[in-house]
Order: sequence, then C-alpha cells, then structure tokens
Amino acid sequence: MPWLLEVTLIVASLLFIIDIYLGWRLVSSARSLTYRFATFLTVAVILFLAGFFTFPLSGLVAWLTRGAFDFYGFPIPFVYFFWYGLAFSVQLVLWVVLLDFIKFIVKILLKFDSPLVDLAHAVFVAGIASVLVFTTAIKLYEDTNAVDVNRVEYRSASIPSDLNGFRIAHISDIQVDKFTGKKQVERYIDSVNAQQADLVVFTGDLVTHGTEYIDRGARWLGRARARYGTVAVIGDHDYWASKQKVAAALQKQGIKVLEGTNLWLDTSGKPTVVSGVTNVYSEKVSPETVNEVTSSVDSAAVRILATHQVSDLLVGAAREHEYDLILAGHTHGGQLRFDILGFQICASMLETPYISGSYPKGNLLINVNNGLGFTLAPVRYNARADVSIITLRQP
Repeated sequence: MPWLLEVTLIVASLLFIIDIYLGWRLVSSARSLTYRFATFLTVAVILFLAGFFTFPLSGLVAWLTRGAFDFYGFPIPFVYFFWYGLAFSVQLVLWVVLLDFIKFIVKILLKFDSPLVDLAHAVFVAGIASVLVFTTAIKLYEDTNAVDVNRVEYRSASIPSDLNGFRIAHISDIQVDKFTGKKQVERYIDSVNAQQADLVVFTGDLVTHGTEYIDRGARWLGRARARYGTVAVIGDHDYWASKQKVAAALQKQGIKVLEGTNLWLDTSGKPTVVSGVTNVYSEKVSPETVNEVTSSVDSAAVRILATHQVSDLLVGAAREHEYDLILAGHTHGGQLRFDILGFQICASMLETPYISGSYPKGNLLINVNNGLGFTLAPVRYNARADVSIITLRQP
C-alpha cells in the first residue's frame, strides 16, 4: 500500500472514532432542541460527517481493485474536505468533551437530573458546532494561503561591528508539487526578496515527490536575491526524489549546496561560515561528519549550521564549537496544530521539541522555519508558511 494512502487511512481511522462520538452528541442535541426537524437534522449530521471519508475510502477501494492509487490525481475538493473534516472534528470534540465534563459536574452538584442542564448542554453543543463549521473553513483557507514574515534578532558580543545588522533570510520546505506551484512559490520568494537580506539559507525539501518538479522548483528558488547569494541543504523529500538531481538543479541556478561542507563568506575582517550537513530520515549525519565540519570553524566571526532536521548531536556540536545559529525546517511548523486549553498540539511533537520559531540555547539560537509546502495534507492550520528574517546585532 502506498505510504500516502496508508497514513491517510490511519488518520481517517482516528477521525472515524472522533466522529462517532460527535455524531452521537450532535444528534442528541438536535433531538433535544427540536422535534419537528429532528429526523432532517439527524440525516444532515450523518451525511456531513460521512462526507469527510469520501477521499480515504475511495483511495482504499482504488487500491484494492486496481492495486494503485493516484493521490495527486484525486479530485482536489474531496481531498480538502477530508482535511477540513479533521480540523473541524478535532476542534469540536475538544469543546464537546469539555461541555460533557461541565454537565457531569453540574449534575453532581445539583444531585438530580435537570432538563434545563440538558437543554443548555444541547444549545452549547449545537451553537459551537454551527460556529466551527464556518470558522474552521475560513481559518483553514487563511492559514493555508498566508505567508508571514517572522523577524528574529540574534544578539551576541561576538558579532563584529561590520556585521551588525546583517540579515539572513531563512526559508525551508518549498515542496513543489500539484498543490504548491509557480504562483505560490514566486509569491514566497517575492516575500524573501522584499526583505533585502544579505544571505538566503534554504534548509531542504525543494520538491515533495518524484523528479517532475525538480527543475522548475530550482528555477523558482533561484529567483531569490541576496548580497551573498543562496545556500541550501538536502531535505528528506529531496533525498527520496533524487538527491543528486536536486543538488544539480540547485547548483545550476547558482545555489550552493552544502553536504557535510563549509562555505566561507568574506563578510568582514573575520569571515562568516555556513556549515551544511545532510540530516534526514534516510541519511542521518554521523558523529564523524559533524566533528569534521564543526571543528574547523574557529577563525569565523559568525558561525551558522544549516540542516534539514535538528538533532541532539548537532545541537551538542554547535554549542561545543560556539556556533551562533542552527537553521532547520522539516516540521512545517506542525502544519496542523490544535489548541487544547491554550496549548497547541501537533504530530511533530512526537518527533522533536523544535517545532516552529526560535529556541535559545545559551549563546546558540535554533531557528525552525515553517516553510511553504505540505506533507500528506495540502492544508495548514495554526501553522502558516513563513519567511524567517534573522538580524545579527551587537548587544
């Protein structure tokens, strides 16, 4: 079974469990609020929730009957509706569980069943569901299509005066495919160029899959402009598509690809070094490579380590050799993040504590860029695409 279909079915199974519970609660609320339209509302709720599964079930049938499933050839509206259903259901179930808990506590305090409590519970469940139907769609659309500029200042006594105000545009995970095309990438790169950065660092995943989009993705990324050009490292999807072809396409556009190597930039009396390592699922960077790359940077005024995935090995080496920055991507900012009592959760939390934004570690700053594109779900929720602009400052 294709990986994309397998993971989609796992997500659909979890969604099914959630929607069984939600269906029960929504139907109960509908029957409590109205008798006249109870049957109509029951059918409407069931059809609405069942519609979320058109995409994964069609994929399963296609694979069982034909032995293949074209994820990117499936009608887009059904794909979006499935992921909308996940965002809607997860948000709603959190509210419904909270309301159920409040209802349970109130009935204990009252020491008897009150029809008014049941009615209030039904009103709140129906009201929140009605609001989320629309607000989830609006937020999903906005978060999927927005590009934010995330401004970060890195202050250190080691920054020479010549580099005070030096601006690094950190971008990642463009992932060109059917859902992320020329319009989206060029708008993203326009956001980069508008910042007039001194250096652009791209931390991997030029494409999502295959080799079809490699050349055009490299060409679009090649539009990025900075005084010292663009440097890049290899990401997971680049590795799976063809690490060699991605590297060659980027280099053809004048982008320097770093694979266990250092790039020295003549930025002041003492140079700036960008160390690049390939650290992906299929090629974890070795301690020997990390040591070889990071142990020869003592003469650099500013030290930047670029990688696709952050790891404890890289953080430890960066701190030992007094790097200023680690720049990484990979997580898409969580891509789909959900609020639980003020805390946001996402699947990436199972893998790494470095999800999105900046993480200070003493004199070392780790910056994880949300990127632009998608993995599995062609949507974002509470994890907008962004361009990180890191400005070096003296204290």
